[in-house]
Amino acid sequence: MKVTQSPARLIAPPPTGDGRTYRYGVAAPFQIAPGLAGLMTAIRNEGYEVGDFENGSDLILFEDIDDISPANSIKICRNTHFTNDTGEDRIILRFPIRGGFVPYGAAHPFAGTGFGLCEAADFPRYADGYYNKVDKQDKVVRTTEVYQFAYDGNEFRVVDCEVYGPDNPICAPDSEWALTWPSLTEGVVDGEDILFPVMAMTGDVGAWYTPRMASGVSRWRYESGRWKAVSFVPVIVSENVPKIGDPVQAQDPAYALWMEPSVVRDSDGSLLFTARGCYGLTNNHLKVWRSRDAAMTWDLVIDQPEARAQSTTVLGRSADGRPYVICNELGRERDKLVIYPLNAERDDLESAVFVRDALEEFGPPPSGTVWFMDHPGCSTVLLGDGAWHHVVSYRIMDRGEHAGGDPPPQTGQYVEEVFTGGEVLPPWRFG
Repeated sequence: MKVTQSPARLIAPPPTGDGRTYRYGVAAPFQIAPGLAGLMTAIRNEGYEVGDFENGSDLILFEDIDDISPANSIKICRNTHFTNDTGEDRIILRFPIRGGFVPYGAAHPFAGTGFGLCEAADFPRYADGYYNKVDKQDKVVRTTEVYQFAYDGNEFRVVDCEVYGPDNPICAPDSEWALTWPSLTEGVVDGEDILFPVMAMTGDVGAWYTPRMASGVSRWRYESGRWKAVSFVPVIVSENVPKIGDPVQAQDPAYALWMEPSVVRDSDGSLLFTARGCYGLTNNHLKVWRSRDAAMTWDLVIDQPEARAQSTTVLGRSADGRPYVICNELGRERDKLVIYPLNAERDDLESAVFVRDALEEFGPPPSGTVWFMDHPGCSTVLLGDGAWHHVVSYRIMDRGEHAGGDPPPQTGQYVEEVFTGGEVLPPWRFG
């Protein structure tokens, strides 16, 4: 297994004329049609002393990895602001969109349709248009937007957008869980349905965190012209989740949150699932679960307490069908990215495959803090040359940008190809 190391494919969205600075960040690739793929790419506001100041998403269409350009972008959504009934200025932040899409031309009854979930958080808006993370504690109202997508061979469209808030959360029938956060990767097809990993919560679903949350797999079904959630199975439940702003005791196992899940289908048809552990003893923990019954039950197959850095952890499957975990290396925070292939028994990790070392390649970031090279996405796609390519996307930024620092030249969205020697196992059948 070998991975390319290329310059940034995307740096900034098309100019807006508003004098602001924006950068492309977190992204996920997926198939749209034979020979055509898309990169659902989040946009970040720069120049503000607050982290995770996202500003909606663009879909970037591409037929060639070397020709990924903002010129081929489709605007999906942006942040909005409004004045509420009490006269308070509010801003709705729209975070990265993930979902599931059945490519146009695929052997599937609903080819050319899909959906995307967007966590849309309603915050107080301050002078110069920014938000404050402190307000996550008790001044935020979380909503979830569900976008319905379609591609007809010529045009990719946003067909509809439904908004679900505290009074009408997304709940599968007969489920106590409200589906709130999307995964880091796209879902996988299961028959006519799509299995999509999500985070869910009980209690006050408008809050940022609730004491009881779960990472699991939802099943989406196409009914009456749209994709709808019809079931949810929690894989790991987080109890006693700390409230935003409360002190976190680094060695207290009661403080834990399993978030940002991902799922892939293994070459034998079973499913693999992982999530990122945050807080306490879970910061470096790597877990992988396996399901052999269409995501109804899950068995923990890999459980390693010291296996990764405190950052995002994502499952992928190479072009020849080999599952892997991509994450930051233990002890390197977020500036070295590696791939750990799963062994043949799927009960352990093999030796790391090098992806990129930002510190070695670029030197220290201008802020003197650390490079953020994280939030990977991955997919095997059929591109314009008629060949299948396994691509991995990730962002690079200077952590100092979260404190208002200028983005350095390396900041942007990166897309690399992963080469393996086995026979390609196409994820889609066309025609």
